[in-house]
Amino acid sequence: MNKKEVIKHQIEVCKRNADMLYKLIEILENVFPLDKESYHDLSFENRVNIDAFLHRIAKLQDSLGKLIKFYLDYEGIETGQLTPRDIFNIAEKYGIINSVESWFSLRDLRNSIAHDYSLLDTEVINILNRTFELSKELLDNFDRVYKIITLNIKE
Repeated sequence: MNKKEVIKHQIEVCKRNADMLYKLIEILENVFPLDKESYHDLSFENRVNIDAFLHRIAKLQDSLGKLIKFYLDYEGIETGQLTPRDIFNIAEKYGIINSVESWFSLRDLRNSIAHDYSLLDTEVINILNRTFELSKELLDNFDRVYKIITLNIKE
């Protein structure tokens, strides 16, 4: 596959993840924000939806990160030797993402919840609430990247 084909394929991967995330946010809109009582009273269905939501965030952030890297390479910005933070600093500088800090905050939240071996309920609740807030920014980033790429990459 050439660079355009790789980018188009990655856009489709991102779209699938974004579509699922939009649906899950819609389903969970009335569940969030959580407090201690509502967290303990979550139905099995809502717990499954929250798990799916967290999974979809991880999938979208990972696939969007790859798309951003592919796009920067396509535009002639060499990313091979750069750290992820450097890549996303460049993406922010060019208006491709809203905020490097939000991007890495979401990543850190994902890591915290994925390794929740000894988190207190209050910590889990705070992480879930903050993740729900940042999920909308992640979707905004996808929309922004999608628009930029479709404007700049023609058939």
